[in-house]
Amino acid sequence: MTLITFTTQKGLKVSDNKHILVIGDEEDTRVILCHCLRKLGNNYQVKAERDRAKALNTVEKDKVALVLLETDNLGHEAVEYTTKLQNSASAPKVIWITSSDSLSYKLQARAMDIYRYILKPFSLAEIRRIVQEAIK
Repeated sequence: MTLITFTTQKGLKVSDNKHILVIGDEEDTRVILCHCLRKLGNNYQVKAERDRAKALNTVEKDKVALVLLETDNLGHEAVEYTTKLQNSASAPKVIWITSSDSLSYKLQARAMDIYRYILKPFSLAEIRRIVQEAIK
């Protein structure tokens, strides 16, 4: 697994809100990530959504603290959709999960203040560590 770490410019808040939303087109990835994250314990509420419009509603309704966004099938829409997430009332931290190792994509992620950029294949242990760090 290759992990690219960005230091966010926004102030990080310590919160009891441990709602996590996994968004992506690939069912296998959603299932694996949810199963992995549920092992963190009952303090974490994990949901998954394929439909991005429904996911935006979930972010608002559940006051989601962290979104894991699979970007492979989004292309340039990843930037637009991430902006919608970040501008929502709950303004969750966003982690991009992708198979794209392009420099321009990484630079876009950095410019957008993405919490982490994770390349596939990824380690489940590393995902759990990053999530715990993100919403400690």
